[in-house]
Amino acid sequence: MPALREAVRRGVDVILLDFGAAGREEQGMRIFRHASTDRAIYRHHQARHLALVADSLEGVTAVAVDGEEWEGSEPRTPPSSPR
Repeated sequence: MPALREAVRRGVDVILLDFGAAGREEQGMRIFRHASTDRAIYRHHQARHLALVADSLEGVTAVAVDGEEWEGSEPRTPPSSPR
């Protein structure tokens, strides 16, 4: 997570949705733990997911259903849309 730590150092608001083990803390980041991690939603899954958003206007989302091969998209909010 060196790139995220560097972003925090530059003043970027970093928010993570963590599917890993409990207890992760990083200075300057808000980390939320997903309920599926506690087997509350799914017993087990192999998919990996990535979502990044910049200034509520641009982003990228991707998923690797098998945990290996990624598919993604770049959703964008038109500049004229209210934030």
